[in-house]
Amino acid sequence: MGHNSGVDGEQDEFYRVERAFLGQVTRFDYVNFADQHFAGLESSVLYPLFEQCSVPSWILSRQGGRFLGGVFGGRPLLDEGALERFHANYELAQQFEFYEVWRCRKPSNAASAAGQPVK
Repeated sequence: MGHNSGVDGEQDEFYRVERAFLGQVTRFDYVNFADQHFAGLESSVLYPLFEQCSVPSWILSRQGGRFLGGVFGGRPLLDEGALERFHANYELAQQFEFYEVWRCRKPSNAASAAGQPVK
């Protein structure tokens, strides 16, 4: 989870947001969501994302707390309902010095969300 970088990294930024809200999520743009959230978009738009394991794996920073909007003074990005859905559907898979990886608890949902056959 994080903002895109690299050469021409911004070229598809508008379309990534559009696809996300059409249910065609391939990646989650933290910066875009933070801007929209603090402009009034409710966290509840993410409930289906967590419930359906639309993102098979999340890479989250271990600094500053999960889902805190560092660019907005550390205000939470998600409400309690979103956090509950995240923890109900994802489990901590690996921890590293700076990041941790969370994966879908239900492999069948993660595989189908990634377009892979369910085994």
